[in-house]
Amino acid sequence: MSMSTAGKSKRLIGLGLAMATSLSALILLSGPATAGAGIIGAPVSLPATVGGNVWSLRDRQTTGDANNTFLYGDPDDFPIMGDWDGDGEKTPGIVRGNLWALRNSNDTGVGEIVFRYGDPDDFPIVGDWNNDGIDTPGINRGNFYALRNSNDSGFGQINFIYGDPTDFPLSGDWDADGVDTIGIRRGNFWALRNTNDTGFGNTLFTFGDPEAFPVIWAAPALMTTSR
Repeated sequence: MSMSTAGKSKRLIGLGLAMATSLSALILLSGPATAGAGIIGAPVSLPATVGGNVWSLRDRQTTGDANNTFLYGDPDDFPIMGDWDGDGEKTPGIVRGNLWALRNSNDTGVGEIVFRYGDPDDFPIVGDWNNDGIDTPGINRGNFYALRNSNDSGFGQINFIYGDPTDFPLSGDWDADGVDTIGIRRGNFWALRNTNDTGFGNTLFTFGDPEAFPVIWAAPALMTTSR
């Protein structure tokens, strides 16, 4: 299998698994703290789903209907969410081939930040790679990662090899230092790395069904320690 074919297959598998679990991407929505969320005013992680091009957001971690529903993008776009302008709130974005269209508000409209990055078959990832409070693009191509620190066209500024070409790519702040870094899931084996460079996973564990779609969420630092 060529690298291009492998990347396209991985992207389609990711979307397929997501659709099967009522999600269409690694959706992690942050918003103002709600009652019972801890520190008043501190961002908390909240649930969101994407079905086709219908985005449904809920403003609390309880059972209920969406508090905000809007249309964005096309049904075949790859949906992402990130804090594109550093205001502390994650808002929608889509990747269509290698076209990225990011929106700074959770409502229907057009992308306010539009650029091309990577190749059409790359697997898109997002994160705050330099702790500046703004999420920016990254791509996974086989086991090659290219991360960029600004939301515009150009080359990756952080480039490295990690994992195997068929691993499922992840990104998150695994050690609560303010920098998002890469991880992989292989079956139900997770290998998370605390720096964006080549090396071995710093945190290794098994979790979940190998066929389930991996979703990353956030918690206060004390909740992430081993129990």
